[in-house]
Amino acid sequence: MDKSSSNDLSFWPLSKSRRYILFPTLQNLISDKKRNSVVDIGCAEGDLCMILAKDPAIHSICGIDISSTLIKNAEEKKKLLSLSEYNKISYIMGDALQLLPLSKPVDIIILAHILCMSKNLEELATYFKITYDSLCSSGTLLISVPHPAFDNITSKSLQRIYHEPYTYFS
Repeated sequence: MDKSSSNDLSFWPLSKSRRYILFPTLQNLISDKKRNSVVDIGCAEGDLCMILAKDPAIHSICGIDISSTLIKNAEEKKKLLSLSEYNKISYIMGDALQLLPLSKPVDIIILAHILCMSKNLEELATYFKITYDSLCSSGTLLISVPHPAFDNITSKSLQRIYHEPYTYFS
């Protein structure tokens, strides 16, 4: 489909659970919050970042993902769609546990389907500490965890994307 015929991602292949449940719910949850700056940890190919970029109250969005392939795909998608709203998006490839806390506090941090990749309770606790330390005093942390109704998120599919085993901690 021609990118100029659509100013949204409706033509982009997204799973139904993300398109109709997860992303609209996250948008609704932040609609009444201060949201100048947003960080999406585990941004994958940047779909949520691009949807949030349409919100005029958001001035900067940073997507972080550990997969260089997914960050490359996010950058290519942003370039392909080339809408001015996407200029406020930046992507960083790396492990959020090592990149955070950020030098400048942010209003909202989103952890969508990322905590299930924690290897143990200590790593999970670290996620909470570093995200808390990265938020401004009135900041919001949004967490979404996979539900069986969502896409088939398995260790095998995560291994394919990230090239190393990720499992729920025991």
